[in-house]
Amino acid sequence: MPTVSITWHTMHDDRVCPICKDIDGYTWIFETGKDIMTDALFHPKHGIVWSLSLGSNAHASGYLGGHSYNCRCGIDSKIDAEDVLAKCVYLATIVRDAAGEEIPDTKIGNYRTTRPENIGIDLSEYGIE
Repeated sequence: MPTVSITWHTMHDDRVCPICKDIDGYTWIFETGKDIMTDALFHPKHGIVWSLSLGSNAHASGYLGGHSYNCRCGIDSKIDAEDVLAKCVYLATIVRDAAGEEIPDTKIGNYRTTRPENIGIDLSEYGIE
């Protein structure tokens, strides 16, 4: 399964707020297909620290006793889809081998598609759902 990781980072200087300093380097990992990506990032100690609607909740008005920090925190994301790519290449080889020269297809809207079952392939035999 491909994964998405999101890591909190700061500028590592004296303008970093206490919450961001505490969670600097914290990484959330979501496995697509299993976990549901929400519109917020929850930290076990500080609760929701980032959301799509507000950005960094750590700096919400009054959250830090009214003190105004300008720590320039942010998030970095990384997608690791190596497993999906390997399965796609593997599946393409299986389809080529099973279909030979002629691949039957079906018209769906403006597109034509070939389904594995149309050429006698049961994907579950290959660990693909």
